[in-house]
Amino acid sequence: MDCKDVSAQLPDIVDGKLAEREIRAISEHLADCARCRAELDAMQECWNALAEVPGLEVSPDFAMRVRRRAQRPRRLRRLAIAAGVLFAIAGLFTLHKIVPPASDNGDEIQISQVIDQEQDIDVIADLDVLQDIDVIQSLASSDN
Repeated sequence: MDCKDVSAQLPDIVDGKLAEREIRAISEHLADCARCRAELDAMQECWNALAEVPGLEVSPDFAMRVRRRAQRPRRLRRLAIAAGVLFAIAGLFTLHKIVPPASDNGDEIQISQVIDQEQDIDVIADLDVLQDIDVIQSLASSDN
């Protein structure tokens, strides 16, 4: 075993969670490595000091307070969603004020008439008669 492996398993040694075979392998390394022995000694001192700390009593309403705090993000999330919806509605009203809808069908009728006129011009332009317009105009002027 190397120092990295031993160092990773020192908390389990102090806590008594390792099997006898693993403890022997680590003990062989500790016999030759002063640095790992010092780390184990420091960890053991901390563990012993923690064992001397009296247990803390939890207040009777502790669980309820934890649940309330855990629910706060849900409340905030709901509040954020409501604020987003209100913001979107306000944006739509503002947009409606800036770009009002067509006032009546008059605008649509005018657009329809312009489209009809353009289609009529396209049809007239396709007529072969217009190619001879100069001839027709000269005949009309000679009759007068």
